[in-house]
Amino acid sequence: MATKVSNRSKTPSSRVPVHILDDLSSKFLINLPDAEKNDLIRLFFQIELAHWFFLDFYCTQEENSIYSCGIKQFALCIFEHIPFLNHHSHNLNTLLEEWRSYKMSVPTYGAILLTADLKNCLLVQSFFAKNSWSFPKGKVNENEEPCKCAVREVYEETGYDCSQLINENDYIEGQTSNYQYTRLYVVKNVPIETKFCPRTRNEIKDCSWFTVDELPTTRSDDGYFKDQRKIRANSFYMILPFISKLKHWIANERLTQVIGNKRKQQKGKHSNIKNSLFVNKIHQKQQQQLTNNHSPYFPNNNININNNGNNADYNRNLKARHKSAGDILDSNSPSTSGTFYNDNLKLQNNTSTPINGHQTLMPSSSSAFRATNNISSSFKKKLHLQKSNGKTNGTANVQQQQQQQPEQLKRRLFSETKENMRPHHNTVKPFAFDIPESWKNFKFDHQKIFDCM
Repeated sequence: MATKVSNRSKTPSSRVPVHILDDLSSKFLINLPDAEKNDLIRLFFQIELAHWFFLDFYCTQEENSIYSCGIKQFALCIFEHIPFLNHHSHNLNTLLEEWRSYKMSVPTYGAILLTADLKNCLLVQSFFAKNSWSFPKGKVNENEEPCKCAVREVYEETGYDCSQLINENDYIEGQTSNYQYTRLYVVKNVPIETKFCPRTRNEIKDCSWFTVDELPTTRSDDGYFKDQRKIRANSFYMILPFISKLKHWIANERLTQVIGNKRKQQKGKHSNIKNSLFVNKIHQKQQQQLTNNHSPYFPNNNININNNGNNADYNRNLKARHKSAGDILDSNSPSTSGTFYNDNLKLQNNTSTPINGHQTLMPSSSSAFRATNNISSSFKKKLHLQKSNGKTNGTANVQQQQQQQPEQLKRRLFSETKENMRPHHNTVKPFAFDIPESWKNFKFDHQKIFDCM
């Protein structure tokens, strides 16, 4: 059941009009639950809200500006106007002190807004205490989280929403001069060109940026010079317990940023090195694949070839091919002499018609015969010895040797050529070889060849 408001035209100790008291009582006090009505300490919080509403909406009007008063005078008007509070009006001073004491025990939460360079912070000026500057903060509501309380208070006093920038782990906490616990969340990266507009009336007069390094830390410090005027250190008494902690936090944050930038640079260098190594490995693999795939006849990828192509492993692998391709002509191995012998003791010339389209003839790696290019070398050695002996015996011997040279040349050439034509049965045993059809009816006239030589 709602309590009736007194019909007296005016309270004896107040200048506040009755119609204003009736309006405020119905909005903030009369319709409260009975549990809150019986708790006078909690009831004072509602009286405080009614007082703020009175200052914000009634005292701004010119005809009601004369009714502006403090919380104590306003509470006395409310106690004398509402019947269920009349019998407590004589104890108003005691109740007011208890409420203030309890109010100081309620923690406050707010935020310190910093620019991106961490050099400037935002301070707000109270509407009534014009010489007081502080951080935006306020008391927490019942069952309200601290971080959300800080976001709400910052929005009410500055009009700036910091919910996207606030970090629950970055905060500074301490006690104000009246031993009230306060936690201030540090919010960085706030644009310095932000326009602040308080959402409450007659609570915040101004919002302004201040240089952190120039703020005083004690009341004995010099004041702060702003806009060519000096602000005394006492005007910052509400933030003095937090300035030193804020400067220390900023120093640590800058050090962290420097270390983070160095790590990013080092990580970038390591990534570039890893990328270069990876590219080099890919290039080496490509080069190895190109080297291993040098010939379509040999799929063995373990053969290494140098730039000149003179590698023992490669030559050994050429000899290890299938026997059916042993005497087939290979363009990769040039002939070492003008002629060579096949397995049927038939002398073959380089200018013969190529088989299977090849241009150069190569003897089989398993052939039991040797080329005739060794004849000239052995003969030249013996001839050189004879000439050296002839010089020691005189000119007569030289003339005799010159006469015998043609006959010796024929005899030695014929005998050595015949010996070289003999197969080396003791060294290599020839294997069975299928003679191509084009070679079966081919014959040599050895005598004519020897006569020509």
